[in-house]
Amino acid sequence: MGIRASLTCNVALVVASAAIASCGPSRPPFAPEHAAAAWTNASGFGPPMVAAARVMFDVLEGRPYDEGWNCADPATDIRATKGEDKGKIVALGIKADLVLAAMRMTFDAPARKGVDPATAPDYPGTGPARVFVQGYAMIGPDGHVSWAEASSYLSALEEPNKDHASFGELVPPLRSDLTRFIGGLASDACSVPIMTADDLARLPYPLDRDERDVILSKLSLVAHALPRTCKVAAEGDALWGVHFSHVEAIYRSGDTLAKVRSKLSIYNAAVCLGPVEVVAVTSTQ
Repeated sequence: MGIRASLTCNVALVVASAAIASCGPSRPPFAPEHAAAAWTNASGFGPPMVAAARVMFDVLEGRPYDEGWNCADPATDIRATKGEDKGKIVALGIKADLVLAAMRMTFDAPARKGVDPATAPDYPGTGPARVFVQGYAMIGPDGHVSWAEASSYLSALEEPNKDHASFGELVPPLRSDLTRFIGGLASDACSVPIMTADDLARLPYPLDRDERDVILSKLSLVAHALPRTCKVAAEGDALWGVHFSHVEAIYRSGDTLAKVRSKLSIYNAAVCLGPVEVVAVTSTQ
């Protein structure tokens, strides 16, 4: 399936498809001063993740990049990008434009006191429960962030990913945006900036009417489910943590589109990049 055709399949494929993983076996000590420069003085995670998406293309092109995006192990981080992937994007040339980036993450927190763990579908009969929230953030080239997915569930058996970090351990741009996202979900107002038609219109990629309608229809389902999502999210206490799965980016040069992705891990209090994989290169014609 070509990239343009895949845009109508579901919201995730409009911006990127997912692969859950981390770029290292364990999380090293936090050292924010060594994170990529894009995190310095940023007001949110949107602009730094745009920078990350552009770094991915730089690595594929063999150009220099901010080494703050490296993880601890060069054998498993962005430095391990394969030569065969670098060769796949030759058709784009060196002036490809970023269309969008996407970032998937999973949040977790212990369920607050008073929550009946028996309401968890996997309740084993004893023990506490945890709240999990899954989010999928869409990031335009201008750094604007909207959310194409927001869902939540209660589990009595599932454990947080071993590489998750508490909000307090993250650099301020990540911490502030993620705290705002979870706070909006858990509030009485149940306010989350779900992607809208205006957000789609901001993207530098023309969607035809049918594609746009399919995407908006799926986004309306996400919005329709928000009351339940918020109700479950409100059951979490204040001890929220997060695990970042991947970042995916789509680039365009003339009639050619390329979709690439990189596994994410937490390093130096921010996120670092795993090897860049070229998912697809196709023509819009």
